[in-house]
Amino acid sequence: MLNFFASLTKFFKRDDDQIDNLGFQLYYRLVAVILLACSLIVSSEQFIGDPIDCIPPPNSQFNQKLWDVYCWTQTTYTSLTNETISSGVPRDMEKPRRYHRYYQWVPFILFGQALIFYLPRFFWRSCEGGRMKNLASIFKYPTFEGESRKDGIRQLSTYLARKLHRNRTYAYSYVVCEFLNLANLSGQIYVMYSALQGSPFRDGFTFATMFEVNHINRKDPISQIFPTIAECEIADFQGPSGLIAKKYAACMLPINNVNEKIFVFLWCLFLAVAACSGLLLIYRFLTIAIPSFRTLLLKKSADLIPETKTEKLMQHCHFADWFILRKLSQNMDFLLFNELIHELSSVVETNRGILPLYVDQVHVWPL
Repeated sequence: MLNFFASLTKFFKRDDDQIDNLGFQLYYRLVAVILLACSLIVSSEQFIGDPIDCIPPPNSQFNQKLWDVYCWTQTTYTSLTNETISSGVPRDMEKPRRYHRYYQWVPFILFGQALIFYLPRFFWRSCEGGRMKNLASIFKYPTFEGESRKDGIRQLSTYLARKLHRNRTYAYSYVVCEFLNLANLSGQIYVMYSALQGSPFRDGFTFATMFEVNHINRKDPISQIFPTIAECEIADFQGPSGLIAKKYAACMLPINNVNEKIFVFLWCLFLAVAACSGLLLIYRFLTIAIPSFRTLLLKKSADLIPETKTEKLMQHCHFADWFILRKLSQNMDFLLFNELIHELSSVVETNRGILPLYVDQVHVWPL
């Protein structure tokens, strides 16, 4: 068990190639890993013990183990009346009931959520195709100095110049995956809101409520969705005539002590990530819509280069071209990136007169 948790730490290790940002990583590094860990905790008796313990009625021909298995697989219920909330088990069997059928599905739901949160990362990884790793890999060799350093920078700047205005598919694939992250999170919040019948923090519910000693007297909505005491019924044959009589057992549900804390925590986590995603959405809008903002960001990444030189370079760069440079700045040494921007700016400035012709006919670009 501990080995599995230890294996999850590899998701937090820094990749050799940085192809996304911190906002993107929140989804597949933080949220997906937490969901996997929660799925494991819920499905492990090592942490919660038996998920259900039923007390058989007197003179029942079924033992406790059978009651536990039956009530776990079939379902338990609680009454919808206020009397039931205070007593834990309904006294009047004709009162309306709330059935709880979700227990065995919780680990699979959490695991499925983790996979869904990882899907945009998988799509972006497939679209990216290792391009950034190939571009920046040559600069990571410790012997990359002298003439080889100059040649490498010259070759990369030449390549970037030839690809100018032709990076839209690469850049906008990333933007689409960012919106997939946000759409997925919005859907997850909506589903959880529906499952919890609203925000959990209502009708006096707080974090302290979950840690109260007396769970039976709790009257908050979360205690109704995740009851710790419920009822279960089973048909029993009695007498020589074989008449069917229903028998009832009170069942303790220790697993719901864990379930409620997990889902309340996930609710808070999703809202926090949604707030970060909102800021990321504003940032992405600014980088796409405002060229001067892109120029400002590039100046900060290459602040050793004269501002006029950076501004002239950005006059020829669309959002997609800036996006490539932005990712290179995350994958290259600071000094190397400054040298690259200096060389690229010189190449673009030298060939600016035929830049429009280059866009359609790359072979006429004299480099």
